[in-house]
Amino acid sequence: MFSDMSAKDIIAIHKHDQEKEDIEIESSLPQQPATQFSTGIRLGAQNAFLPVPDEKIEIYKYSPIHVDLCGPELQEEEQLMSLGYMRNVRATSDSEKAGGFDTKFSCQRALQDAFCGLFYFPVAPQMDQS
Repeated sequence: MFSDMSAKDIIAIHKHDQEKEDIEIESSLPQQPATQFSTGIRLGAQNAFLPVPDEKIEIYKYSPIHVDLCGPELQEEEQLMSLGYMRNVRATSDSEKAGGFDTKFSCQRALQDAFCGLFYFPVAPQMDQS
């Protein structure tokens, strides 16, 4: 079929035939106008979302926590240093300080654990002697 033609001529014929096929395929497909984006949102759709409803709620009010330790009251933060409690606690490292930790937290926790329940006297249940 093409054996007597040069390679350039054969390639030119194939290019020409391919261009014809491409034009026929493009013209045979019906062109529809785009109705939505690739994300699924329709074109020209206005007011598709409802406004966020306003909720009237009570504003947060801080109330300090009161923990009944059944023991003596804990020292204030300022008194920990002046009364010598901090001498027995290791200093915080730089990484602990960066994380928001302070030596007074560990001292207060140790005191809280030590004082907890010191004034607790359980009442033994009385047996009925009847």
